[in-house]
Amino acid sequence: MAFLDVTNIGTLCNIIDFLRSEFDICSSIEENRINDKSYDMGPDASFFQMTQGLLLEIDNKTCAARRLYTRYGQWTIIHGASSGFFKKVFNVVKKQLHLKKFKDFPEEGTSLWAIKSWKGQAIEEPIMASPIERFSEEYVDKTYIEFLSSLKV
Repeated sequence: MAFLDVTNIGTLCNIIDFLRSEFDICSSIEENRINDKSYDMGPDASFFQMTQGLLLEIDNKTCAARRLYTRYGQWTIIHGASSGFFKKVFNVVKKQLHLKKFKDFPEEGTSLWAIKSWKGQAIEEPIMASPIERFSEEYVDKTYIEFLSSLKV
């Protein structure tokens, strides 16, 4: 079986755009979306790099998608969404991305969900990168900037 290439930043941006648009349906996160520039800055290589697969961090109280863990690190979806209840939206996203619960963090009030497919194409099981498998922050920043530059052509 051929798996989706989740190292492709364009694919990751499409998944993130889908998540942001679904959760943006709820007006209570609009202020957070407008004020949160971390999405536009790209992935943060300091945290949660994967060697394969994708994980979605969900706030257990609000059902909001907080972060996407990728090969390049964590990418903020919604920052600080402390108000609102997104269960209906989460159920749509869960069905669309074929989410499967990966791990609970009750002390932090979050859970991780494996994204199993995107637009009908399967995604490999998630595996966190070991310290020697991690990309440098410089490499991640350079890769993201090159991607953004390719959009301007």
